[in-house]
Amino acid sequence: MKKIKTLFFVLSLLIFMPKLFAVCDDADLNDLAEKFNAGYIEDSEQKIKLEDGSYKVYKKEYAYLIVFTPYSKDLKVVVNDSILKENQEATYSERRGTYVIGSDIHYKEKVYTVNVYGNEKSACPNQLLKTLSFTIPPFNEYSMYTYCENNKDEDICTMMKDTSDVTMSEYKEIVADNIENKKIEKMNFFEKVLYYISKYWIFVAVPVLLISTYYIVTIIVYKKKVNKR
Repeated sequence: MKKIKTLFFVLSLLIFMPKLFAVCDDADLNDLAEKFNAGYIEDSEQKIKLEDGSYKVYKKEYAYLIVFTPYSKDLKVVVNDSILKENQEATYSERRGTYVIGSDIHYKEKVYTVNVYGNEKSACPNQLLKTLSFTIPPFNEYSMYTYCENNKDEDICTMMKDTSDVTMSEYKEIVADNIENKKIEKMNFFEKVLYYISKYWIFVAVPVLLISTYYIVTIIVYKKKVNKR
């Protein structure tokens, strides 16, 4: 369970509507159904060290994976989405230690409907235990840019995020602000003072210069008037 939690860099169930069914009278299955949940994680290549000291390489197969927890061999998970519009049964992933289903990139939001059944060998074979649905946003093109490849935790770099209203200039501005903020975070107090003075000196200097000029001109005019008397 701890292993699965570490893999959930994003648990984003934007629309979540679970429905429990009380047909099954098995307490354990009903308890599993009540706890049953889902989240998505980015798929990636991973090298894992096995108990015998050897390594196994898992290659990237999908853009992201829907991961279902808790796992139980007594459950069957059937998924339907708004793009493919066909039932798919989630399969057990040795790498993730639970049921998963993969998805390729999509450029419009994808609504998943998940039906959880007792499997054929369970106490409630083929009985529907729970239904839940959730929405995954469209693929974020900016997540493929160099900055985002190195800063996956930034909000603008979230892989599945609707950024259709974010222009390229706005993206560059967001990136520039993020880089500047990280730079400032590493400074000590005196470095920050010098940094802000160097950055904003003109906003202080210009008003001071204008005020000084005003008073100088005023004094000169006054002296001329005095001298004429």
